[in-house]
Amino acid sequence: MRGALVAGLLAGLAVSGCATPVGGTAVAGLGAGGSASGRASSQAAPPPLGAAEGLLGAFTSLDPCSLTDPRVFAEFGTARFGVPDSLDDCLVEIRTSASAPVTVYVGSLDRAEAMPDLGARKSTEVPGGLKVVEYAADPGYCNRLVVFADGITLSVNASLYEGEEPRLCDIVRAGVDKAVSVLREGGVRHREVARNSLSWLDPCRLVPLDTLAAVPGLDRAIPRTYPARHGCAWTAADNATRVRVMFTAGPPPKAAGRGATEAPIAGRTSVLSPTPDAGQYTFCGAQTGHIPFRAAGQTGLVEIAGVFVRMPKGQLDAACRAATDVAAALWPKLPKP
Repeated sequence: MRGALVAGLLAGLAVSGCATPVGGTAVAGLGAGGSASGRASSQAAPPPLGAAEGLLGAFTSLDPCSLTDPRVFAEFGTARFGVPDSLDDCLVEIRTSASAPVTVYVGSLDRAEAMPDLGARKSTEVPGGLKVVEYAADPGYCNRLVVFADGITLSVNASLYEGEEPRLCDIVRAGVDKAVSVLREGGVRHREVARNSLSWLDPCRLVPLDTLAAVPGLDRAIPRTYPARHGCAWTAADNATRVRVMFTAGPPPKAAGRGATEAPIAGRTSVLSPTPDAGQYTFCGAQTGHIPFRAAGQTGLVEIAGVFVRMPKGQLDAACRAATDVAAALWPKLPKP
């Protein structure tokens, strides 16, 4: 769960290499806009060339691992699918000459409007109405975005937490080339999603306004949503406080690390994980496991609901209190396992 927790805490947002059921009874996926697919969507006008809806299909049930293949990274080292820690990304780990593995995430969706600096980045047009933007290239991190004609973006990024890997952006380029190839060849796949899966839920609609208003600075916060709707964030006007709700997947949450505790919240076994010192901030996360999540080559995985709170350094107790309160309001609205 390190990856999911870190992603939640830092408010940044991997699943199997094949589309497999996550448990329960499978139902039809949601359309890109969230409506049930079927007769209504078949009567709608076809999406424009290069639109995410036409190339990806239903965002909610997208299997991001269908967009990549560890074999495309063979020239850089030994690559394999990693243990999932997200519903939105596929995690590939590459053992290079660096002291730590390179982690590659493929598939996270966002909107171009959320990145006002996107237009200033170097970009390359791709046949079929797509564009690839070189969004970030920093020591230890590289990120490129596939931008669809309708403004949806798909991220391919790589990180290295220890050592040096000068080919980090070459790794990302290989990942982007594979994703674009899959998109153009119509190779995108979707998961079969159980009726009681967290995937169907929009977290922006589940947290009561009065619960958010009780968190300092969030009384007028506007929810920040994402195309696949597996996460939602509320940020104070001064950017000091943030609450993020994430629906992820991975090993069942366990109390690990200093100060982490396991206790019931709203009747569900939960793990509270405080991080007192993270630069100028402090973080606290509350997580609870849900139904089984299947991924090729992995066992014992579950869907996970998580609440992550960021506050200024020195306010750890308040952050954990807010995480607990939001979880207490959210957990009863989750489907029964």
